[in-house]
Amino acid sequence: MTQIVFKTHGDQLDYVNGMHVLTFAEQGFAPLDIHGRRLGVNSETLIAFAEAVNQSNKVGSLHPQAPISAVPRSCIRDTMDSAPLLRHLQEFTTSKVGHIKVSKLLLDFSTPRLAPHVEEAITMVFGGRMPSQIDEVIVIRN
Repeated sequence: MTQIVFKTHGDQLDYVNGMHVLTFAEQGFAPLDIHGRRLGVNSETLIAFAEAVNQSNKVGSLHPQAPISAVPRSCIRDTMDSAPLLRHLQEFTTSKVGHIKVSKLLLDFSTPRLAPHVEEAITMVFGGRMPSQIDEVIVIRN
């Protein structure tokens, strides 16, 4: 059974083998930049990645270069409706999870806090039946 754990940025995060980060495509001091740099991705790559995800309006991934994927910024920042994010989270779980071989998933959509529409979408997708290979989902709340 998949375990969902809520943490903060102040908690220790171990980027273990099999862990994958899912965040939103925003440049600058944002979760994509924070986690990307911790995973050794340079800023030019992160900028180009964020631009590509936002232009395509689809989930993108840096796998196999780095275990990090992103949803478009608009579904986090530009709406209070959970439907767009819900669609992207479902896209991620159906098309990316098996290909990437994720056993631990870190969700960081903090802006700086987890918005209600974001928490709703996360609960709808990850609170029920999960892809069998995911053992743990860590959600950053702040």
